Amino acid sequence: MSDSGRFTSSSLACYTAISEDEADEDADEAEDEEEDNVTVTSRFQGRCAHLLALLQSGTLKKSLKRMIPDDLPDQIRQSHAFQTDKLDNKFPSISVTGIDEGITDTDLSDFEEDSGVVVSSEDDEPDLEDECPIDCACFRFKSWLLVQGQKDRNILDDDYYTMNKSTKWPDTVHDKSQCNFDPYPSILGESFRYAGERDRFGRLHRYGSIYFANGRKFIGRFKHGIRQGPGELIDREGSKILSGIYAEDKLQGVCSVAGNDGGLWEITFHKGVPHGPGRRYNKYGVLQWVGRYLHGVPSGICWRSNDNEGWYVGTSNAYGRVTGNDVIYMYPDFHTALVGKWSNECMKEAYCATVVGLDIKDGFPYPILGTPDKSVSYKVDVSGYSTISTTPLLPDPYETKFVKCMESTVACGGDGLFAARDIQADTVLSFYNGTRFHDCHAFNDWDYNSYKIRLNEKKKQILDIPPEHRSTQNYCASLAHKVNHSFAPNARFSDFCHPRFGRILCVKSTKKIRKGAEIFCNYGYNLADCPEWYKDLHESLFFGKCASIIA
Repeated sequence: MSDSGRFTSSSLACYTAISEDEADEDADEAEDEEEDNVTVTSRFQGRCAHLLALLQSGTLKKSLKRMIPDDLPDQIRQSHAFQTDKLDNKFPSISVTGIDEGITDTDLSDFEEDSGVVVSSEDDEPDLEDECPIDCACFRFKSWLLVQGQKDRNILDDDYYTMNKSTKWPDTVHDKSQCNFDPYPSILGESFRYAGERDRFGRLHRYGSIYFANGRKFIGRFKHGIRQGPGELIDREGSKILSGIYAEDKLQGVCSVAGNDGGLWEITFHKGVPHGPGRRYNKYGVLQWVGRYLHGVPSGICWRSNDNEGWYVGTSNAYGRVTGNDVIYMYPDFHTALVGKWSNECMKEAYCATVVGLDIKDGFPYPILGTPDKSVSYKVDVSGYSTISTTPLLPDPYETKFVKCMESTVACGGDGLFAARDIQADTVLSFYNGTRFHDCHAFNDWDYNSYKIRLNEKKKQILDIPPEHRSTQNYCASLAHKVNHSFAPNARFSDFCHPRFGRILCVKSTKKIRKGAEIFCNYGYNLADCPEWYKDLHESLFFGKCASIIA
């Protein structure tokens, strides 16, 4: 039988307590449905290896429900042993042989060292206390942004938008906007076909629909020939372009406008002109911008998301981008910040500071910073084909708070990345900067490609750490390239738009990590094209001694 088949039968025995006759019958069925039930995904294999460690440590009973993967073969999923309401009753019938004879403590120690799976009587995710109290500025910022991200709440509500008493809001507006959110500022003079109610003089009145020559349709209420009340503008494909309230044929109040990128604007209008607080969501419904309009253009303080990882806070230019000499970039922890001169969200010169409080400025929350450290300055430093950084020994102020580089606990693993503090799940830990080039320049030499990582699948972009910069003595501006591999990782790679390095990758935790624990990511190599050490580790974990559990 093939290795994959051998592993499958062992895995089935690990999860279900079946007799020898039932096992033979299942084996016959597996041969008939080999394509569906014999090939086990790598995710399922990793869970089995982890389950072995739990069996030896005595924590299987409390972990078995959580360990059930979503992609189990049908043969296992249909087994009554996986009915969660019967797990406690079925657990005593699971018998495992070979634990005492075939697998020793030394084997499990090697298993821990090679894979990063820690055999412990404690839960995988430790109970970590939150470092920040509920009245901390970071908690208040996150709560405010969370509320702002709720589309069903009006931005003009007192709980979501706070006006300074000293702020005077002009009643007279002058349209200075450079873009027209309403394609039809007035229907007077427009050519269209109307279907709906009319008044006694034949004018559009009450409820009706307007059909324009370009295929667009307006549905709403009218009053004596003009739009008055709620209305919607829909394109020829049926997508909503605009939705809001009209007063005397002009948009009035909070209205929703579809963006060209699939996102959504929610803007306050006054007499048809954007004039008041507004916010923007991307096509996934995630908040991207919070600010206000004055006479049709963005004005005053605004918050702009940095791809949902960190926020820019500062004065908005006419295009809604933060620009000025006192712009603040807050890292994802909302404690670490860079403050200084930005132009169109491009960092010219900034200094590290700590967020110590919260204030209200121009009607929006505004971070209060401690004294910036002006001994070190930061500026945009995007890598190129041959240059990784102009300041390779200048560490990132956020990264140094979360991780540190030390000798790895993995045999022959070299340097590793370790948690410098207790870390919650889904936390950005470290950054992966490197030289940039196109996929066509990659070579099938794993000694040469050992630090290459794909940045953008669509554009085929690659990041790489040149040999002369692989030591922290020569390069420590980012440290994510020091993270080692494990088939039971506690972190993953993700996209990140860094104010200094530009578009790069980051390492983000997938579970809670205690201070001092090593951080691992699954490299996810294709077994048909991967380094030899990866194949050897895969074989030893999934087809070697540690995988030989039989019922």
